[in-house]
Amino acid sequence: MDKKGQGLSVTTLILVVIGVLILVMLIAGFSLGWSKIFPFLSSPNNVQSVVETCRTKCSFEAQYDFCTQPREINFEGEPVEDIVSGQEYTCDKLSEVEVFGVEKCPAIECASADDDAGDGADEDESEI
Repeated sequence: MDKKGQGLSVTTLILVVIGVLILVMLIAGFSLGWSKIFPFLSSPNNVQSVVETCRTKCSFEAQYDFCTQPREINFEGEPVEDIVSGQEYTCDKLSEVEVFGVEKCPAIECASADDDAGDGADEDESEI
């Protein structure tokens, strides 16, 4: 009888350890993202997902999200114009490349860094 009691506690201990490991995997998956835990589960091509996200940001007129929030884009093949797979770009930048299908947002006007620098230079020259 003593052996059965001993076997039960070892089995219980193994089940508890397995339960804790599963719990840790779930917490890590939801907090870090499943693609970092299991990269083989995610598709190497997320272009359609990024296009849909950009359309949503445009339809809600979310200027910050469309103009400045970077999104990682992954696609197979060679770089397209100056867009490299695995790098982060804003929806505004991606809308400049027709291949991906991200359309310019007529409801949102994004200020580029060149425009900001140019405005300051023009004002300084006019004061002189």
